[in-house]
Amino acid sequence: MTFTEAEVNALLARHLAEVRGVRLSGLSARLIGGDRIELHARSPLGQILEEAALNLVSDVLPASWRARPVRLRLGARLRTDDGSARQLRIEVDEFALGHQRLPTLALRVLVDPAALGLLRLRLPDHVRRVGIEPGRVVIRTAS
Repeated sequence: MTFTEAEVNALLARHLAEVRGVRLSGLSARLIGGDRIELHARSPLGQILEEAALNLVSDVLPASWRARPVRLRLGARLRTDDGSARQLRIEVDEFALGHQRLPTLALRVLVDPAALGLLRLRLPDHVRRVGIEPGRVVIRTAS
């Protein structure tokens, strides 16, 4: 089974906001190939500061600054775990807030834990592998 980049982006735009209370907007994906994906999203600056427990900083900023959307970019590789609980893991190895590249550890501080939960998804038993080729996701199932 394959999904094109356009289909993946339509799925993200329509359904991700409903899942686990994720509060990101403008979510889109670039399917690079070699099991690599690049995710883009926006979040208001005030929300990012709030999730990073920097409410004091947020409180002194003008409301227009807190409401301003900030771009987030993640570069990641997909991995299929074959353990007892089969999972699809999205291993983030690049993270940027606006134009500023940050260590990937900052992702855990700055992004809503509900969104981070989406980086590990349980796979049904019949799914053997999920891979990314240029412009498409390929899902291989048991025959």
